[in-house]
Amino acid sequence: MNNASTVGSKIRDIAGRIGGIRVPDFLFGMIFILGRYDLGLPLPIDVVLMALAITVSTFVRPTIKVWGLGYYALLWLGMLSWVISVSIYLNQPWEQRSLRWFLLVLFSMCIAQGRILWPSFIAGYAFGLLAINIPVNSTSLRSPGYQGYLVGFLGDKNVAGLVYAVVGILALAVLRSTRTKMIVVLAFAVALFFTGSRTSMMAFAAGCVWIFVRNRLALFLRLFIALMGWMGIRWVEENLARVGVFSDRMGTDWFRGIIEVATAAKVNASPWYGNGLGTAWVMISENRRMWFHDSYAALRIEGGIPLFLAVVGLFVFVVWGLTDQRTETSDNQAIVEGAAVTVLVCAWKLGEVFFTVPAFVVIGISLCVRYGSPVTVESETSRHNAVAGPVLSQSRGRSIYGVLG
Repeated sequence: MNNASTVGSKIRDIAGRIGGIRVPDFLFGMIFILGRYDLGLPLPIDVVLMALAITVSTFVRPTIKVWGLGYYALLWLGMLSWVISVSIYLNQPWEQRSLRWFLLVLFSMCIAQGRILWPSFIAGYAFGLLAINIPVNSTSLRSPGYQGYLVGFLGDKNVAGLVYAVVGILALAVLRSTRTKMIVVLAFAVALFFTGSRTSMMAFAAGCVWIFVRNRLALFLRLFIALMGWMGIRWVEENLARVGVFSDRMGTDWFRGIIEVATAAKVNASPWYGNGLGTAWVMISENRRMWFHDSYAALRIEGGIPLFLAVVGLFVFVVWGLTDQRTETSDNQAIVEGAAVTVLVCAWKLGEVFFTVPAFVVIGISLCVRYGSPVTVESETSRHNAVAGPVLSQSRGRSIYGVLG
């Protein structure tokens, strides 16, 4: 009973700092920390959770009208058709992986339309990562392996790094005071350190830097900062990645190097249209197969040049908005752009980043914040009147029934 009271008081405190939450969406976000937990089910838990969230969302009226959402759906319809066709042509199994991609797209659209209220979802996700997943890491419930690292329910230290980095950035968008934001940044930075994922640490730092400079610099200077930041990240990886507390990574980095060489060879040998779904792996020995540690190479190998250009272009120009000429934008948009930077950096040295829940949450929030506008009762009434005639005209003049929290 006391534990329930404590959790309840924490949730009420979060609600006060955020300015109100929608409890079902908060709980959905909190449960998503179980997404990669192994319960022995035939499907990953995050697939089940996405299917459940999408099903529930069909009964929730959209509160956001997103400009260009149809084009977004057409893009993914085209890409899914493409990779499935390539997979069938090359006799590669495609059903399970294409189902995951399909659910990710629908899930991001539910977020974009406000069917899932993203501030509440992110608040729950962040709360779960800090208040539940960290304590669980010290119990027998934690995922097996990676002893000494913060994993909790997340299964893998690099997955944990990706999730903590992306959600840690997005959590800034649901907090009010600068002091609270600084505390959250510090908390997630410490958590990231204990995941041991160096790439995710650099990605988190890059995202924070982008948020800081976004509304302070003109487009040309932002592009210059992006270029210098990329060069700086590469320099750190080449010169400082095995310094200090990371000096014991020589063996794992040597093994990663072998995977990278094999990855490059496989990509160079693949046709321009790719090798089909589920082929982003290499054989290190006669009986040891390893997944790519490079999400860009995974795009190229699974769907060829078309998939690579579509996904990277989506993240760089639509989600990040790298060439956006506006000097000032909303705080939320700057934060989502920072989260996009985090995803793009993580994808450099981590496998399967682009087709994860955190990545598509970033896409959904970006579509909502950058291209969305609240749906008003007036616009809904006009739409219904066009179909049902004057019977519904009495509903005109009401206030907005749903906006972002």
